[in-house]
Amino acid sequence: MDTSELEWCAVETQALYFSGDKMRLEFVAYAASPSAVLFPVGRRRPDYRSSGPKRLSPQLDVKVPVLRNWGKKVVVVIDRFFYDNMNALADAYPRARNDQERRDNSDVVWFVVDYDQALKMAASVVVFTSLESSRRALNATEPLSKADFTRNLKQVIHDNSRANKVFKASE
Repeated sequence: MDTSELEWCAVETQALYFSGDKMRLEFVAYAASPSAVLFPVGRRRPDYRSSGPKRLSPQLDVKVPVLRNWGKKVVVVIDRFFYDNMNALADAYPRARNDQERRDNSDVVWFVVDYDQALKMAASVVVFTSLESSRRALNATEPLSKADFTRNLKQVIHDNSRANKVFKASE
């Protein structure tokens, strides 16, 4: 049996989960009019709390330490929208002179992709970082001022299009 070293890395992909109306609406719409990209027909919203902290972060917590010990990297592939809604990822080695030095000093390499006019995936950003920075970017939330919270809450309260309010607030 050949036990020579293979060159490889682990690749994690993370899609964005959605909350809101039932997915059945989306399946019915697609069945009626199949297309390469189908935008949601129901009232749906991105669910970052499920996608990053609940799904991707535990995968990194389990895999990165083992692979780090083996001298291997974990690569995460996400789209621009997911990336733009995360907290910032810190460069693993800001004094690096090139990407090889950044890679050599990182635990996780984030590949951010965009879509071109033909809806083909295109590389956008590559971030070489640590497991700790990845955790912070996925799990932490940016502090929200009391004024911003109050302003957002008032918008929700006064939004008559929201039929599924969880609370009833009096003015």
